[in-house]
Amino acid sequence: MNFNDLQCRMNRIYSSINLKYDDDVVKNTNITIYDNNKIKGYFINFGRDSDSEKHSKIISILYNISTLKDHLKGALLSKHLDKDIVEDTIDSNLYLQLLIDLVNQDKHGYPLTKTNRSKKNPVLKNFSQNLQLGKYNEKASLTISKTGKIITQGNSRISITCDVFDENGNKLCSIDELIDNCLKVFEELIHDNSLVTYETQT
Repeated sequence: MNFNDLQCRMNRIYSSINLKYDDDVVKNTNITIYDNNKIKGYFINFGRDSDSEKHSKIISILYNISTLKDHLKGALLSKHLDKDIVEDTIDSNLYLQLLIDLVNQDKHGYPLTKTNRSKKNPVLKNFSQNLQLGKYNEKASLTISKTGKIITQGNSRISITCDVFDENGNKLCSIDELIDNCLKVFEELIHDNSLVTYETQT
């Protein structure tokens, strides 16, 4: 493994993001049938990850994206470009500021007492695993039989989700929105400065 290979690092980031998804919907969906003589229905729980597993996967993704900061600086310097572009980009983008703050809070504790890039003291809440029907906007469906058997059609997957809130309880964004926007900005910085050639993955 070449730790200075930016393309390899990007591929590892995409791989870590994929770990938040579970393609085996049938195996990892728990259905309980209830019938109280008046109402009959189902309790449905998607995914079997524990809270700590959900937390760990999300934090790992954030860590992996945040490591781009210093590696992008090194790549810029190797091409005799201004490394301050990276910090300027972070300073002008709330999503990146939230990313850096969340990772630093995991390292140093909450709230941050030194550098607080977003001034929001962000926290992660509402962790869950939800069903996504249609991974790439294709048509997909999930049907439950009378006996509780799951039947899926098309591409579907279970996704770990959570939300980012500020210290006052105001929702700032979803974790998917945070990840997508941070990656988009860093990918644009890489592309605009010709730092590496790679294929964007989803």
